[in-house]
Amino acid sequence: MGHLLIENSLSAGRNRRKNLHRAGPLMALILTLIGSSGLVAAQTSPLQACKENKCVQYCQGLSVQKTELAQCVTQCKDACLPPPPTVTVTPKYFVWAVAYAPPGCSQGSTPAPNSLCGASNGSSLVDYGGSSANGTKVTTKDSFQKGETVSLDASFIPGPLSANGSYGIQDTSSDSTTTSVTKTTTNDWKVFGNGDGVDHGQDQFYLMLHPQVKLEARGSQVLWGIVDGGAPYVVYASELRNLAFARPSTISVLGEVGLTAADYQSILDTDPYGGTVLAGGNGSTTVGVNLGTPATNQQESGTGAPGSELDPKRFWYTGLSFPYQPGLPSSTCNNGLCNCDSYSGGMTNDNMTVNETSDESQTTVDMQAGLTVPDAFALKSDTKLVWTNSSTTDNSTEKTSTANATVTCPSTNYPGPYGMQVWWDSRYGSFVLIPYDPGAVPTIHRGQIVDASGQPVRGQLVTLTYGGKTHRTYTARDGSYGFPLWSGAPKFIGTAQVETRGLKQTIDLGAKLPLVMKMK
Repeated sequence: MGHLLIENSLSAGRNRRKNLHRAGPLMALILTLIGSSGLVAAQTSPLQACKENKCVQYCQGLSVQKTELAQCVTQCKDACLPPPPTVTVTPKYFVWAVAYAPPGCSQGSTPAPNSLCGASNGSSLVDYGGSSANGTKVTTKDSFQKGETVSLDASFIPGPLSANGSYGIQDTSSDSTTTSVTKTTTNDWKVFGNGDGVDHGQDQFYLMLHPQVKLEARGSQVLWGIVDGGAPYVVYASELRNLAFARPSTISVLGEVGLTAADYQSILDTDPYGGTVLAGGNGSTTVGVNLGTPATNQQESGTGAPGSELDPKRFWYTGLSFPYQPGLPSSTCNNGLCNCDSYSGGMTNDNMTVNETSDESQTTVDMQAGLTVPDAFALKSDTKLVWTNSSTTDNSTEKTSTANATVTCPSTNYPGPYGMQVWWDSRYGSFVLIPYDPGAVPTIHRGQIVDASGQPVRGQLVTLTYGGKTHRTYTARDGSYGFPLWSGAPKFIGTAQVETRGLKQTIDLGAKLPLVMKMK
């Protein structure tokens, strides 16, 4: 490593400063002395001293400490070594974000398509707006054999990674091994849902197609960095499950990149609700070839503790829940249906459990053929690169992340469950809405909100504060509310404070009867 640093010290001042952090204290002193006026202006260059076998004299001329003389001589001699091998590899793809569809409403048939959805238009959305949490932290360390030291070289990353700027991909932070790839705050993502319940066929995968990764070998150390983000593309889970029902653009793009059925499944596996490639699907990019009918949309059943199917190291409950109930048919309402309540508000990645997150996953991706990777890189496979993803600081509890959501009520045909919990995916920085049955899932506390005349108040925000954490929920059409438990929830013992529209009351969490709060 040292020979490169000494050679770089002879270039322009800006390059000299950029490399100081790699050189260590001694090399920093050498470079400073070389750049100073008068002290060693006439000194032989380190490369010339090395070629003439005069490294000892060269270092003595720098007036370095005797204890550092040997190190200086060694680094001077390294200046004669050939440059380290460098190669740029191109994996097929990289999944840098996953976004989950919210529940919506299934439209009725003509002539009155909205009659099943009340006043809503049937489409829900989660709007990530200015959030920079969408994305993931990644490293290539698991691509190499044991004994290799893998480090990120931030100088390899040129800046924004988006090929055309449309998705605003950026490197936001890094440590010695990993880099975080997230969307920019100026790029607005909206994730839609337009059917009863949660249709995870509408989950979206944000891909970097044919990104370029630079590798540089220095003895047992490998430096890496993403030098080109490639082409950004968004694909839906339903398309990967069955190409026969994919958009023509998806079929064309994935075919050009050369993705196979195995690649489709690897992408789906980054989403716990992604599902599987339809049996008989062979990764062909020709529509209708051995693909049969569409894969069944996978939804959570709403039974058991919400979130029990999720990895607790990756996902956590945010403390937000709300009713998801269809409207009631009535001849006294417009179009024969009384309007139902929709949720409209913010979502925040609060962690109600405060579990220690150490989430990590691997995706093995084929690299473009025709490139020979030198043995010096000690890759486990010369034809594959392993992406290792984990949670970034941006999408952990160290930084608050928010999104705005509008969730329409389901159609009158929707059989339940009638509640929604909001969870957070810390690996990819996105919200997951999980259905639950308010009548079957145990609660921390239940109650009802009524007005001054005793009539139920619907759609009213109610909060419960316990142990320094605040849970939020909304009243149903009968004014009832409940704060549901979840998989991994702690024990709730003692008292908590309930509040709604300025009314506050301390409640006993062991009370069996629901609390009734009357608004003035």
